[in-house]
Amino acid sequence: MKPRPKHYILTTLLASPLSALPSAPLTHPRPPLTLFTFGDSYSSTGFSPLGPPPSFQNPLGNPEYPGITTIGTADYTSLLPSTTTLNHSSLRLYNLACGGATIDDRIVATTDPPWRDDRGVPPYCEEVGALSLRKQVEDIFLPYYGPTGARKANWDPNHTVFTLWFGVNDVLHIEDNVRKGRGTATAYIHALMASYTASIAKLYAAGSRRVLIFNVPPLDRLPPSSTSSPSILIPTIITQLNSLLTTLTSHPHPSFPLATLTLLDAHALFSSILDHPAAFGIKNTTGACPPYAFSREEELWVEGCGVRRREYFWADGLHPTSTVQRVLAGEVGRVLAGDREMGDGWSGS
Repeated sequence: MKPRPKHYILTTLLASPLSALPSAPLTHPRPPLTLFTFGDSYSSTGFSPLGPPPSFQNPLGNPEYPGITTIGTADYTSLLPSTTTLNHSSLRLYNLACGGATIDDRIVATTDPPWRDDRGVPPYCEEVGALSLRKQVEDIFLPYYGPTGARKANWDPNHTVFTLWFGVNDVLHIEDNVRKGRGTATAYIHALMASYTASIAKLYAAGSRRVLIFNVPPLDRLPPSSTSSPSILIPTIITQLNSLLTTLTSHPHPSFPLATLTLLDAHALFSSILDHPAAFGIKNTTGACPPYAFSREEELWVEGCGVRRREYFWADGLHPTSTVQRVLAGEVGRVLAGDREMGDGWSGS
């Protein structure tokens, strides 16, 4: 039996009056769950609000599974509807994440090349420039799914969770800027966290009451680059940013006093897999094999790569394989299904 990594959830703030409701029996029908996902290439699937909408019969809406992902195969958002840890609960997922996104493009702007699908078409989020949490909220969520949005998703705050996973691109760009003498890490991080909080407040004003926040994974353990040496700044920047994310989810905030904020410790999850790879069927944690980048075949085997694609932790120099994403999907499913079963405010059942 594979050991389950522990301590992924650092803290949960249950400030909503719904948290006082009694537990629901496990046999009680659970209400369907709606997810709005915000993030970068660790989460993006190329969803467009102009395409077929998600439904409980077609959870991802568009594009078809696994979507247009940076790694070619499924990421955790694509895998969530089928993960057994959700106990097959009804789910629909609006994925507003965009590759290359940062927390706020006015503070830390992405310099990643534009992403294109197999036809050379950019995803909708890039067409509208939603390359940050701020822009995903202001330019996609509010115009389409807010109180006066053009697309009526009919989401119930009691049965809707907003997931936010940012920081990967922020950390890497901050490190580059600091190394080149363009400001300090502390100044960048505090400015970004002010924007992060403001974006949550906008979601709260639109009705959001359940927020699941991912922290930054251990980017200091990325495969070594052939063009640069590992930076000693990255672990320090990650620690600073993750510490403030922990604080954000640990105390009530005046801008969203009735919100439930939960922190999922992606740093601990990734570290656990990297430290005990065999338990997860992984054989290579230190490198990435170029022929495997962007491949749509998890079982692909190239002799020069040593092991199959699914046995690598890293699909390329930055992104984890679907093997890792599947573990992550399972943990997210446990959070959602577990909290909903306990009736502690996630579902209000």
